[in-house]
Amino acid sequence: MPLPGQVLGDRYRLDDRIAAGGMGEVWRATDTVLGRDVAVKTLHAGRAEDPGFQTRFRHEARTMAVLHHPGVADVYDYGQSGPDAYIVMARVEGEALNQRIAARGRLTPAETMSIVAQAGRALEAAHQAGIVHRDVKPGNLIIRPDGTVVLVDFGVARSAESAALTGAKENPTNPSPGLGSAEVTLDTTAHTLRVSVNFAGLTAGTTASHLHCCVAPPGNAGVATTTPSFVGFPLGVTSGSMDRTYDTTLASSWNNAFITANGGTPASAEAALANGIQNGAVYLNIHTTAFPAGEIRGFLTTFAQATGGSAIPTLSEWMLILLAILLAATAWLVLRRRAR
Repeated sequence: MPLPGQVLGDRYRLDDRIAAGGMGEVWRATDTVLGRDVAVKTLHAGRAEDPGFQTRFRHEARTMAVLHHPGVADVYDYGQSGPDAYIVMARVEGEALNQRIAARGRLTPAETMSIVAQAGRALEAAHQAGIVHRDVKPGNLIIRPDGTVVLVDFGVARSAESAALTGAKENPTNPSPGLGSAEVTLDTTAHTLRVSVNFAGLTAGTTASHLHCCVAPPGNAGVATTTPSFVGFPLGVTSGSMDRTYDTTLASSWNNAFITANGGTPASAEAALANGIQNGAVYLNIHTTAFPAGEIRGFLTTFAQATGGSAIPTLSEWMLILLAILLAATAWLVLRRRAR
């Protein structure tokens, strides 16, 4: 467990612990090289020794590092110091929204709309980068002294991807007239993998479908998910659909070879798949009797990129959602005070 005064990576001195959660802790810290205040997020000791959680933690840092927006705390660095893995972020000075409501009660309409609008813009920017927060609440909205609202504690729990499936994307390519689409959601907090597939026009009956990882397009990769096929995938047909959710904590959800090659546990396999998705190195393939190696496939891309953002809440929709959350939090505090 990190201690006050400890220096990580010969650079980041931990000063005071700000918060603790299920995976780790957040510290006020000092970058002793640049002489600036930072925040450092560390993994709990038990998590830090698990290669799977280390991979997920590194995935979080890499994902957030590409997102630059005034309403999101910047990620500066990632490192490991002995058994401790850590992420270095901009330190956000201010007051959490839940603390402000508790101290002041109801906010004015102008304050409320300003907070909702700023948070909505930050969420929209995150979604355009393919990042889903999954824990939007007043405690994760920090209000700076100048009134700027900053979203914190993303966790990068969910990665939503999609793909168009064609024979032209196989390697080698084939002339199949078949077409399909796939939507894949990997939730590393709930530990679920949702796979939704639609296809039609194949030249022969289906024999299997899987996710393959981890190679950049247009390469060929080994099977990551369960073999011989997704449980519930329609076999022996030329058109069909499937929408199933799998428990990624179960070894049966994975190809044993993929688990062995990526840390030896379902958790490490999940982390490897998450990393592959982040790097654009995962594809869904549908195999048939005419094309045993695969008749149609497609590499997964972020939902926001694939759909132009239409499949995720718009700014106006997010503002309505945030307003509802804010009103609910205020009402709860008012009722709590009355109960006293």
